[in-house]
Amino acid sequence: MVMAADRNVRAVFELISARNVTLTVQSIGAGDIAPFAETSSHPVGTEVSLRAEAREGWRFARWRGSVSGIVNPIRFDISGAMTVTAVFVPADRVYLALETSGDGSITASPPGMDFPPGTSVRLQALAATGWRFDHWEGDASGSSASATLALAGDRLARAVFVREAATSGGGTTPSVTTPVTPPDATGTPPSTSPTSPAAGDYPFLPADGAPGLAVFGGGTFEQASAGMESIWATSGGEFFGYVSGAPAFVNAAFMSLFSDGTIASGTPLFVYPLERAAASAAGG
Repeated sequence: MVMAADRNVRAVFELISARNVTLTVQSIGAGDIAPFAETSSHPVGTEVSLRAEAREGWRFARWRGSVSGIVNPIRFDISGAMTVTAVFVPADRVYLALETSGDGSITASPPGMDFPPGTSVRLQALAATGWRFDHWEGDASGSSASATLALAGDRLARAVFVREAATSGGGTTPSVTTPVTPPDATGTPPSTSPTSPAAGDYPFLPADGAPGLAVFGGGTFEQASAGMESIWATSGGEFFGYVSGAPAFVNAAFMSLFSDGTIASGTPLFVYPLERAAASAAGG
C-alpha cells in the first residue's frame, strides 16, 4: 500500500466450519465404554468424555489407540477420525502395554498382554528396514534392543526407533542432507543446521531460531508445536496453521489434515519459533 494520505485498513476473518469425523470406540476383555455407541460423529475440535466400565471379575487397565493413558474417565478433543480402545484384564492379573515410536515392533517372551503378578517378561525391539532402535521409554530403560521387566504391577514399555538415511553407496548413516529453506521476507535464505532425529523432535530446523521450513520427527500436535508460536502445513496449495495454546476451533483446519491425531515422521512444516516471536515483539 502506498501511503499518499491517511488510510484505514480492516482485516475481516471468517470462521471455518469444522467438518464432522467419526469416533470409533471398542474394548478388549470384559468391559464396556460409555456413553457413546461403537461409532459416532462429531465436529473436529469437540471435547468428549469416555468412561470405561469393567464387568464382574475384571478391571480397567488402560486406554490405547488415538488416545492413551490410565485416567478413567478420559477427556480429549476430537482432532480427526479417531479410534479409542479400552483394555480390560482379569482382576487378579497385571497388564503389560507395548508401544512403539517410529517404524518397528516389539516381541515379548512369554507372549501376551496380561500376566500373573511377579512374572518377568523379556522384550526384544525389532527395527523395520531403514530404521534403527534408539532407546526404551516408560517402565523399560536403556539403549539395548533387549530388556527385561518384572511385572509387580501394570507396566508400559515403549520402543523408540529413528530413521536411517540411505547413502550413495547403498549403506545407511544417521546423518542426512540438510533441506533447502525458502527465502525469508528479505529474500535471504536462512542457514540450517541438522539436529539428532528423535520422535517428537525436529531433525532439521532453521538456524538461530529463524522461521522457515523444518522437518518434523513425528508425534503429536503438542510435540510439534512445543517451543513454537505457530506451525504450518500445506494442502491443495493452501497453508493451514496450528497456534500454540489457541482454542481447538482455531486449529481445527490444521488438525483435520492429520486424521489420526499425529503428524508422521518426515513431514515438512513451516515453523515460527517462540524465541523469534519474542524478539520481534521486543523490537517493536
